[in-house]
Amino acid sequence: MDVATFTPIDVLGLTPEQAETLRADMPDISVVDIPEGAAEGIPAYTTWSFGVGVGATSALSEEDAYKIVSR
Repeated sequence: MDVATFTPIDVLGLTPEQAETLRADMPDISVVDIPEGAAEGIPAYTTWSFGVGVGATSALSEEDAYKIVSR
């Protein structure tokens, strides 16, 4: 964790052309704009994202469900 915390990074966002290619060729991928200040010292940028869903039966206990999503 220390390496991740103290290693400077540069965010490589999508160019407008890359964003348009994703919108046209991969409609299941969302293109999102991240505002400046979303993370300390990181300027605004555009990136891709996708949703993830999980299903379970009512047999899954609330405690086990919490363990799954809290990690």
